Amino acid sequence: MNHVGDSLLEICSRAKTELVLVAPFMKEEAVRRLINDVGKNVNVVCVTRWRPEEIKLGVSDLGVWNLLDERPNGKVLLLHNLHAKYYRSDEECLVGSANLTLSALGWSTTPNVELLVPGSLDSLMQWEKDVYRTSVEADQSLVYEMERLVERLPETVPLVTAEPTGDSPAASVQPDSSTYSWLPSLRYPDQLYMAYMGRLEELTLASRDLALSDLSMLNLPRGLAETSFDAIIGAILLQMPLIHKIDQFLVKPRRFGEIRTILRSSEGASYAFNPSEASQTLIRWLRHFVPERYNLAMPNYSEILYRTDDKRTRLSEDYQGPSVT
Repeated sequence: MNHVGDSLLEICSRAKTELVLVAPFMKEEAVRRLINDVGKNVNVVCVTRWRPEEIKLGVSDLGVWNLLDERPNGKVLLLHNLHAKYYRSDEECLVGSANLTLSALGWSTTPNVELLVPGSLDSLMQWEKDVYRTSVEADQSLVYEMERLVERLPETVPLVTAEPTGDSPAASVQPDSSTYSWLPSLRYPDQLYMAYMGRLEELTLASRDLALSDLSMLNLPRGLAETSFDAIIGAILLQMPLIHKIDQFLVKPRRFGEIRTILRSSEGASYAFNPSEASQTLIRWLRHFVPERYNLAMPNYSEILYRTDDKRTRLSEDYQGPSVT
């Protein structure tokens, strides 16, 4: 029996210009085998998703980023609600059910029954472009943050591998503007877990509606303890394109007004929102769900947010002031 991995390996070996591998689950050994004989001059792009519970349980590896970072023309893109499996080697294309794991590709002692069939490149190129547009590029800082989020999880955590269901925005597997421009709407993020646990009567009517709207986009597994809940949301936030843009902006200390300006001018923010309220809400969410990544200083009563990752951002004298913990 010809395993699907062998067919995928064949088209990968023929790549001359570009190799695109798209799957929600990617294991380091499987990706290594696929790209081992691909020329160093070939652009290799892996598109996947990073969710702490999936990494904790071993269905995906952060090490895939190291493999691609070692290549002169390699990169990893992240799309938080990715479910598609799509593989393109120049003009050749395969689509189907197989993730990039040894079991899915038929390279283990207990292989899965999977399917990969040739796809029409003409009909899929726009989809690929939309995937690029709604993804964010992983870097070393994001790898470090994911490692910290994974460490916050307990040894056992629910794993959801089924396709999303329902009428929420997360039910669509087609990249769209809602993913690109999404921002949290619930003003007080500590109330989100209350809504997730069904304690809606403890919230105001307005907060209840906003919380349910945010939860529909986040598409979380049921039964999470609060620690796991917070870690998973933190990871999803950093893979949202507009939030990722702000995260990159915060490599340097930024005043509240600067963040507000970025949100007001961002392309893709197609829905009406108040930039000041959106900025305040986003800052609260980032500091609540990814607390080790950000710090807030208040010199002269103005709010300044900055990242405190491995580079240890330092505030200049103009920005010095008390930190808010």
